[in-house]
Amino acid sequence: MKRRILGLSFELTKQFIEDDAANGIDARAIVNGLKDAAILLQADNDNKEFLRAPMSEFSNFAGTGIQFTSATNNTVDAVAEYRRLVTMKSASEYRLADPFDLAINQTVSLAVHFDDASVFPTSENWNQSGQGELWLRASMVVAEVE
Repeated sequence: MKRRILGLSFELTKQFIEDDAANGIDARAIVNGLKDAAILLQADNDNKEFLRAPMSEFSNFAGTGIQFTSATNNTVDAVAEYRRLVTMKSASEYRLADPFDLAINQTVSLAVHFDDASVFPTSENWNQSGQGELWLRASMVVAEVE
């Protein structure tokens, strides 16, 4: 049976990203880097390209917001610093406008290309900031058809 790719979605495993200049974490730059990323979906045995699109078409950036959190100095009741905190929504499944079929012997490759990957901190930076690592998860909705 053939397989039909019906939908695609991308989701960050972190719902909150807090600015941390000491560890190179810029929440706004990270979100913008994700929005500008390009998705390429193709079958490997015939180099057929099925989809080339921006990630913003297949990820839920609606409602993504930057909030300011404040830290107060213990000795004085005044704000000592402001930090940005990005809140991300969870993913939804996005139906492809033009679903496509794969033959039985075909496999599909999915790649995400970033204009500027330098906006993403290293694993070490994430761990040092105490926020845990950032992961991007892709999901595809597949049906078997005759």
